[in-house]
Amino acid sequence: MTPCLMVLNSLWVVAVAAAETSPTPQVESTRLPPPAERKISFEQDVQPLLKRSCWGCHGPEAWESGLRLDRRDKALAGGDGGKAIEIGKSAESRLIHYVGGVVADKLMPPDGEPLTPEEIGILRAWIDQGLDWPTSPVAEDPAHRHWAFQAIRAPRAPEGTAGHPIDRFINAKLSAQGIRPSQPAERNALIRRLSLDPGRLHVNSRTEQDFLKIGIIPARFETFVLDADFGGPLVL
Repeated sequence: MTPCLMVLNSLWVVAVAAAETSPTPQVESTRLPPPAERKISFEQDVQPLLKRSCWGCHGPEAWESGLRLDRRDKALAGGDGGKAIEIGKSAESRLIHYVGGVVADKLMPPDGEPLTPEEIGILRAWIDQGLDWPTSPVAEDPAHRHWAFQAIRAPRAPEGTAGHPIDRFINAKLSAQGIRPSQPAERNALIRRLSLDPGRLHVNSRTEQDFLKIGIIPARFETFVLDADFGGPLVL
């Protein structure tokens, strides 16, 4: 190969490389919403946001511009335009530039509601705090989206006057369906249900009288369910 051809070939390689990875656009970081000032949880704060606003185009089933935002390794690999996330540097991350609308003609998501300043702040804090993203290939696989494969998290109990959180969850569902909760059952009905449902045995009169007097307190409840006959028919 002649020196002239060698120079031309080198220039062509450089041009292709530049076309494949465009430089990070210059933006005014002061126009971006500030990062959130609290610890960010991926499961509770970030994943629902990505799923709602990003996965339609950059999720497990669609990889527009070669970018995926449903897995940490894929997100860090970037897309056709280069890296989308700079760990610890949210102000320099393309993802933040695009969702923040500071790059002309690059507002993301292109359809639907744009992210609020608070949501952009969550993403910024998440990136600045090290991009915490639990790696679970099984949970991230589209074939394993059932709740049984997902990480356990404590849901926040709905507001309400009921003392126990379980009752507040039940009341919230009933209210959503326009159903009023039933009145609390009488003590004799409760002890009969406790006896008949799992044990299929009628409660004896002495036990019933005890419960009518003092109610179903934890100590008496445990005594009842630990009886050898309790639940026996269910194992047959």
